[in-house]
Amino acid sequence: MGVNRNATAGPAVVAFSQFPLDWIEEPIPADDPPEHWAELAMLSRIPLAGGENLIGLAAFDAAISAGHLGVIQPDICKWGGISGCFAVARRAVAAGRRYCPHWLNSGLGLHAAAHVLGAVGGGGLLEHDAMENPLQAVLAEPFPPLVDGRFALTDAPGLGVAPDLAGARPFLVHHSEHRK
Repeated sequence: MGVNRNATAGPAVVAFSQFPLDWIEEPIPADDPPEHWAELAMLSRIPLAGGENLIGLAAFDAAISAGHLGVIQPDICKWGGISGCFAVARRAVAAGRRYCPHWLNSGLGLHAAAHVLGAVGGGGLLEHDAMENPLQAVLAEPFPPLVDGRFALTDAPGLGVAPDLAGARPFLVHHSEHRK
């Protein structure tokens, strides 16, 4: 039998319940037993979130149907791509869960996650890393700014963005042709 991390996570989710949070993300590992997740969900007034560390439709279906997660967060590049995450998102929203895609890296992935969220709806939020990332925008031009907390998508074909290869040139790593 695995370690019951609820001895630490339980008091933490109870303490967090006094704050106006939208969710508590993965207070225990994704692969902890379902009864541990159920216990935490009962203790928390704030919805539990997870999904960036789940793999496959069966795992997402189990998480959605169990009801322990109020927020479902698949990562578009870790598993499933656009099609897989779209299927999970539709199932989550249909089951009354909130779909908030997990994504923190490239501009292309951020646009893909935003498009899936926009297509599915359901009142979810787009996770966007506020840290400086000079490659984020240059690899997904035009990169729209956040305005009043909103990320505007274009209606151009595909994701509506293209890499600026000339702008990315300073970030290229050159390898020597002759290594010894």
